[in-house]
Amino acid sequence: MRWLVAVGSLPENLLLHLREEMRARVLDDKKSGQQRVNELFRLVQRRRVAREMLLAVAHQDDGHERARDARLHLRKEGILVLGH
Repeated sequence: MRWLVAVGSLPENLLLHLREEMRARVLDDKKSGQQRVNELFRLVQRRRVAREMLLAVAHQDDGHERARDARLHLRKEGILVLGH
């Protein structure tokens, strides 16, 4: 057997580590992709959120754009979304 990834080098899946009620708030299908991404950034702070996570939460191919838009929405709440 040949390992393709060194032990311990896989990125953390933030959704798996959220409490069930927090995960339900983030993944609520009644919310738009933008609302789900905003909720993710409200609940998961001071952590790096991988692109793959944004795509999974947004349910759209433009998850990175949702993150940029979240900056504008969440700034009013005092939440700063960093990125490039």
